Amino acid sequence: TRQCVIDSTRVEDVHSAWRVVGHRHRRVYDLVVHRGLTRVKDVFAAGHISATTGYASLAALATAGLIVRSRGRVGPGTTSLDDIASAHHLAQY
Repeated sequence: TRQCVIDSTRVEDVHSAWRVVGHRHRRVYDLVVHRGLTRVKDVFAAGHISATTGYASLAALATAGLIVRSRGRVGPGTTSLDDIASAHHLAQY
């Protein structure tokens, strides 16, 4: 079996858009967008999450436009966290 190791940690403020998308999906988003993982099974392994939890997060992130999905692969979407915050008028808080 192939094991995926993520050896660095990002420290930053939590974006206000996660209040809309759901904080529980942030780990999957980070693995796809900031770590560059593209295979769904690698995302689940690196995130130490079950397939059920992982697919729920991928669906939520894809619906928000934050990621794109295609045949077992994922990648960054066309929508940013800033776009979501702006659409929900969260930037003013």
